Amino acid sequence: MAIGSQAGYSQQEESAVAIGTSAGQTSQSSQAVAIGSSAGLSNQEESAVAIGTSAGKTSQSSQAVAIGSSAGLSNQEESAVAIGTLAGQTSQSSQAVAIGSQAGYSQQEESAVAIGSEAGRTSQSSQAVAIGSQAGYSQQEESAVAIGSEAGRTSQSSQAVAIGSQAGYSQQEENGVAIGNAAGQTNQSSQAVAIGFQAGKTEQEESAVAIGNQAGYSQQKENAVAIGSSAGLSNQQQSAVAIGSSAGLSNQQQNAVAIGTCAGNGGQVSNAVAIGNLAGFNNQEQSAVAIGYNAGMSSQNEYTIAIGKNAGQSNQGNYSIALGHKAGCFNQHNCSIAINATGKQFNTNNEGFFVNPIRTKINSRQHKIMEYDETSGELSKTNVSVLELIEEIKCLKEQVESLQKTLYLQIPLLFVLTCK
Repeated sequence: MAIGSQAGYSQQEESAVAIGTSAGQTSQSSQAVAIGSSAGLSNQEESAVAIGTSAGKTSQSSQAVAIGSSAGLSNQEESAVAIGTLAGQTSQSSQAVAIGSQAGYSQQEESAVAIGSEAGRTSQSSQAVAIGSQAGYSQQEESAVAIGSEAGRTSQSSQAVAIGSQAGYSQQEENGVAIGNAAGQTNQSSQAVAIGFQAGKTEQEESAVAIGNQAGYSQQKENAVAIGSSAGLSNQQQSAVAIGSSAGLSNQQQNAVAIGTCAGNGGQVSNAVAIGNLAGFNNQEQSAVAIGYNAGMSSQNEYTIAIGKNAGQSNQGNYSIALGHKAGCFNQHNCSIAINATGKQFNTNNEGFFVNPIRTKINSRQHKIMEYDETSGELSKTNVSVLELIEEIKCLKEQVESLQKTLYLQIPLLFVLTCK
């Protein structure tokens, strides 16, 4: 069937349909359909469908479908589908799908899918998927997935996944995952994962993980982990871990660990550990350890340990240890140990060992004597009366005098033996 000026003009085969000026004009194959001016103009193959002005205009392959003005315009391959103005316009490969204005516009490869205005517009590779306006717009590589407006827009690498508006927007590398609006937006490295609004937004490096709104937002380094809203927000270094809202918020250094709301919030130095809300909050130094709410909260110095709520809270000195609620709470001295079980603030006054309370042995004595048990390591204090102390001293004196007498009697004998 041919209806229109020059429709089916030359070599139209059986059951072919050409409707419109120059539709199916030359070599239209059997069961092909061309509807519209210049639709299926030349070499439209078997069972191909071209509907719209210049749709499937040149060399449309068998079972290909082009619907829309200039859809599948040139060299649309077997079983390809192009729906929309200029969809799959140039060299759309076999089994590719392009739906939307200029979707899969140029060089869409085999089995690629582009749905949305300008989705997969230029050089979309095989088995890539782009859904959304300008999703996978340019240079989307093999098996990459971009879903959302401008997701994976430019140079999305193979097997990368970007879901959300502008997720993986530019230079998302191989196997990167970005889920959430603007997640992994710019230069997300290979095997990095960013989940949440603006998670891993800028320069997220290889194998880094950011989960939560603005987690790992900027400059998250290799193998770093940030989980929680604004966790590892800025400049989280290699292999650092931040878990909790605003944990490791700014400049968390290599191998540092911060777990809890605002833990290691600002300037946590390498190998430091902060566990608990506000633990190691500000300027926690190298290899310091803070465990508990507000532990080592401010300026905890290097190689210190603070365990317990408010332990080593402020300015804990180098190499010091604070154990217990409010132990070494403020300005604990360098190289000191503070153990507190009183529930009250307990500070040191010098280097050394400080502990409170100490167990009192129950007896009738009154004076306090400190005892250290070398076997158990227990420190204890004993009440002793003054009179009993005097008696003990007298007893010791008598023992000494007896020893002196014994030695005095033995001296002549030793002299005689020596002379012989």
